[in-house]
Amino acid sequence: MTKLLLSSVTADDLARLVVLESRGVTQDPWNDAVEAPDEATLGQLRYLTAKLARAQPITLDEATVWSRAVYPLLELAETDRVRAWAEVPLAARDPRSDTELAGIVDGVLAPESVLAGAPGAPFFLVMEAKRGMDATDPRPALLRGHARTRRPPRRTRS
Repeated sequence: MTKLLLSSVTADDLARLVVLESRGVTQDPWNDAVEAPDEATLGQLRYLTAKLARAQPITLDEATVWSRAVYPLLELAETDRVRAWAEVPLAARDPRSDTELAGIVDGVLAPESVLAGAPGAPFFLVMEAKRGMDATDPRPALLRGHARTRRPPRRTRS
């Protein structure tokens, strides 16, 4: 079995599992939102954005950005059944290629599992794009959540 770590997966790794294609920038499915945010949520959003603007987020470290912005925004999406979770271990196996993707996802929105205090299967993933000298290309990390089904690789002419 081939095991790919989420922290170091590359575009070539993903291309062996799925065909990646871009549909460009689109508003779907966001245009079909069921309801607009209520006044309390809008107030929280205004507070968070004003606080971040004053803090100059480009100069903040990862933990500070996460605690001041990312997690509070995930919390705003919580419902009675869906919760925000941080540092969630995930593993998924593709039975067609006998490949496993495994690692820690920075944050998710997921229902609480039958075991209280643990996330169930997530439906929204938040992945950090690493910065710095030893950072890998962040695009494969962003795409890994979109690789839904295995398709044969595209053939290219030599």
